[in-house]
Amino acid sequence: MVKNRSVAMVVILSIVTCGIYGLYWLWCAANELDEAGKSSTVSPMVQLLLAIFLGWVGFIIFAISADSNINAIRASRGLSPKDNKVVWIILTIVFWPIMAALVQSEMNEIADA
Repeated sequence: MVKNRSVAMVVILSIVTCGIYGLYWLWCAANELDEAGKSSTVSPMVQLLLAIFLGWVGFIIFAISADSNINAIRASRGLSPKDNKVVWIILTIVFWPIMAALVQSEMNEIADA
């Protein structure tokens, strides 16, 4: 089940904790999306380890996986898919908390539907 979280708190806590909350959020979001979407090719644990040891590379893998899972969830609920991969990858390279905010916003939209 995808949880509804405050988008602002995801960004603020990620910045204030110097990325530690961002890693926790990535772990939770990857698990929730993987359980609900079941279309990820990379496990949540690998995504987390890549984010810890390779930084933004792990977040790029997460963004691609999240897009795939979100579109699978949207398709199962009869909603039209959105292709946000490229935007999320670019935002990850520039400033990953903004990517996290957009992914969480999509997750909130799915949770509310």
